[in-house]
Amino acid sequence: MSKIYDVIDVMTTTGRRKGPENHLKDITSTGPSGAAGKAVTKICKMSKTSGRCTLLVTIKDQATGKHYHYKVVRERVDKIVMRNGVPVLYKYSQVVRSVQPKPIVKKGKKN
Repeated sequence: MSKIYDVIDVMTTTGRRKGPENHLKDITSTGPSGAAGKAVTKICKMSKTSGRCTLLVTIKDQATGKHYHYKVVRERVDKIVMRNGVPVLYKYSQVVRSVQPKPIVKKGKKN
């Protein structure tokens, strides 16, 4: 059964947040990890990244409101696979891993 997810937050691995144009809505997938993979594919295509693209994504389930946090690594592979006797070219592979959310550190004076 498919569910609908929204992208709440997108960060690079260095902690830099991506802009609000990357907060995608209504991603249909059977699970939150699949929705995270689809979101990263769209974001990397929009930013025209052709090599390795690594992002931390927060996904929200629209039905339950639960948040999921994933680290998605998308890299170029150029792999040819035979499907029913027809060669199919896969340009990218993805690895989706569940991660703990990073705490937001507030900068301020030390006592």
